[in-house]
Amino acid sequence: MAPLVILYSTAYRQWEKALPTQLELFNKITDDPMFGIHYWTTVPWLQQMGYYAFAPSQPPEAIRKWPYKHTITDQTKEFYETIARVVGYKKLVLPVAYFLFSTKIALENAEALWRERYGTEMPDDQPVLRIRPDLKFETTDNFPVIPTSNNYYVSNWNRLHRPTWNPNAPEVGDVMCLTTKRIIKDLVNFNPENLEALTEKYRARGRDVWFSEQYLWTILEENGVDVIQDENIHLSIETCDGGLNKLC
Repeated sequence: MAPLVILYSTAYRQWEKALPTQLELFNKITDDPMFGIHYWTTVPWLQQMGYYAFAPSQPPEAIRKWPYKHTITDQTKEFYETIARVVGYKKLVLPVAYFLFSTKIALENAEALWRERYGTEMPDDQPVLRIRPDLKFETTDNFPVIPTSNNYYVSNWNRLHRPTWNPNAPEVGDVMCLTTKRIIKDLVNFNPENLEALTEKYRARGRDVWFSEQYLWTILEENGVDVIQDENIHLSIETCDGGLNKLC
């Protein structure tokens, strides 16, 4: 079976708690996973609430049994202010910038690991599964197979909170996707400084674009990517207060 590249990005929070369902999925869909990982040493707003003052220096032990390369970044006040300046201090755009920044580093780690293992560059059509560390799979049954095309972004939308699809406000999940290296690379190379100008073009056509999942859809649409919403994907987020935020 061909290797599956798995990217982890954004905050470390609740990784150990969410990990069992992630491992269950990995064992079902691949016998050769390799991991590119990036997470923050601290997340200021979580730290202020008393959660996860400092993330561990290594990913969970269960991940380290497979090939992996990881990077940890300090998320200082200066870093936050830099990101905020880039996106104009728009609160609902900030998660997009964080996602793009973190996932870019995770992909770079995966590419470096690929070169170490195979002595070549990772192919553009290499399948990639990208997830957040705090993501829980409510079920791993009927998880989507890798599409035969090379232009796919398989995910979901938040069906629990917005059960009816709104064609005037399309959105796609930013906590997990099944896609290819090329699409991830195009996505993370998008300059967040251009995000508002891009979305204004779509808003002028009557589109609602106001939160991160809608921004993400807009970038993918602009890049000509086929977004596939798969209702067999059922996800939750393990929250810092010990609860679950079900998404679909």
